[in-house]
Amino acid sequence: MQPVVFVLVKFAVNALRGSPGFWTVNFVHVNFNVSAFPHKHTASQAMRRPQPDSVRVGSTSVDGLLLIMPFALCACCSTYTWFSMKAAGEFAKDPMWDTELFSNRRMQLYEVVYALEMFLMFFALLTLTADPAQGEYTFV
Repeated sequence: MQPVVFVLVKFAVNALRGSPGFWTVNFVHVNFNVSAFPHKHTASQAMRRPQPDSVRVGSTSVDGLLLIMPFALCACCSTYTWFSMKAAGEFAKDPMWDTELFSNRRMQLYEVVYALEMFLMFFALLTLTADPAQGEYTFV
């Protein structure tokens, strides 16, 4: 229900405020004109100063809901995987937490989906707190 709750909360807040919300994240894009930065090839050549138009800075606004929705969908998938293992009887008795536990394909799927969920959560949190940020640096 997490993705549905996020969408409903956004619409409820927009309806109560009477205008669209301000929950956006700005990604900054820095572009370099590589030809404006001459390189010194020999000791006799002096380095020229870069041209004034050598750096261009732009930004892109992204809705915050778009950043947290992949995390919410992945959380739903990992929860569904866990409940399907429970329904299949994987946890009828207390499992031994050893390497045999991960021989089950469902458990392997759960671990992969859970790791992806944690990555998407950290990406969303870092992006939301580092506004404005470069998208590539936040992703790495």
